[in-house]
Amino acid sequence: MPNDKDANQAYSKAIAKIEAEIASSKGASYAKAIGNFLLQHINAHPWDAAKILDEGKTIKGSFDAMRKVAEKQKVAGYAFLTDAEGFATVIKYYGIDAGADPVQEQSVVVPERKASEIDFNVSLDDLL
Repeated sequence: MPNDKDANQAYSKAIAKIEAEIASSKGASYAKAIGNFLLQHINAHPWDAAKILDEGKTIKGSFDAMRKVAEKQKVAGYAFLTDAEGFATVIKYYGIDAGADPVQEQSVVVPERKASEIDFNVSLDDLL
C-alpha cells in the first residue's frame, strides 16, 4: 500500500499530466471536457490518481474509446452517448473500478437518539 508521500506525488503528477494534455490539445473541446472531468474525479477520489498516470493512457485515447462505444450503438448513421455513458467509458478506459470507493467501504455508526432527546416544538399557531 502506498504511503501518504507516494499518494501525494501521484496526485500532483496526475493533475500536471491532465493539465498538460489539455494545454497541448490546442483548444479541442473534448480535451477540456474530459480533462475537467478527470480533475474533478481525482479531487473526489485521490486514490485513483495513480491510474491516470499510466503512460499508455491519454485524454485522446479515452475520447477514442468513447467513439468506439458510440459507434457500436450507431442508429441511422448517428453515434451518440449520454454524458453518463461517455464518462463511464473514460473511467473504464483508465482502469478505474467505478464501484470501489474506499470511503464508502468504511462503516459509520450513528448513535440513535431517544425520543426524549429529540428537540421538537410546534405550536398550533405555527401551523395555522
